[in-house]
Amino acid sequence: MACLSIKGLRSGYGNIEVLKGISIDVNAGEIVTLIGANGAGKTTLLMTICGSPRASSGEILFNDCNVVAKATHEIMGLGISHSPEGRRIFPHMTVLENLQLGSFTKHFSEKRLRHVYDLFPVLYERKQQRGGTLSGGEQQMLAIGRAFMARPQLLLLDEPSLGLAPLMVKRIFEAINEINEVHGTAILLVEQNALQALRLANRGYVLVNGKILLAGSGKELLTNKDIQKAYLEGA
Repeated sequence: MACLSIKGLRSGYGNIEVLKGISIDVNAGEIVTLIGANGAGKTTLLMTICGSPRASSGEILFNDCNVVAKATHEIMGLGISHSPEGRRIFPHMTVLENLQLGSFTKHFSEKRLRHVYDLFPVLYERKQQRGGTLSGGEQQMLAIGRAFMARPQLLLLDEPSLGLAPLMVKRIFEAINEINEVHGTAILLVEQNALQALRLANRGYVLVNGKILLAGSGKELLTNKDIQKAYLEGA
């Protein structure tokens, strides 16, 4: 059963159409990855799901509810959470305060906070430290942890490994897998590291110039010669 079903979605900025009638599904409890070159529309898709920018046509069904016309806070309140590209933590607030803000659509949960600290023990060690003083990898952990605090059914992750050292990338992907397997959270993952993302994903889509070019299981896309040439050479 699809917890997210997007049908014929068109979206963009002003007169510039970025998404040109795409359709994708994310089933309950699975990881779906979206790969594509810079400018293909991946971030625009995640932002459109969250209500900004607005879709110009098509449907975004979350648990059979069309959220196209809903405000961002209403969409988040239904059970979608977003960890954006560039982290966008609050640098002058402490780690704990950032995490507390993540539960603004739900009642704050000490149990969920403990889950975040179990995922990322360094955040517990740094809980009274200002977010802006963390390393890049720690800030990414904080961004994911903040999104997870909302107890989402669907977690949107935009470039979680961007700019991170290999060991930190490994830890981030381990945490994503744990969020999915242990907590049953469905994940829509946008990621430039196509090799890692497709290894992790149940299914994947390839987005090219605002249109879905290919779709299949993670294993199928990993062995596709066109995908290997375009996205996996040198991996």
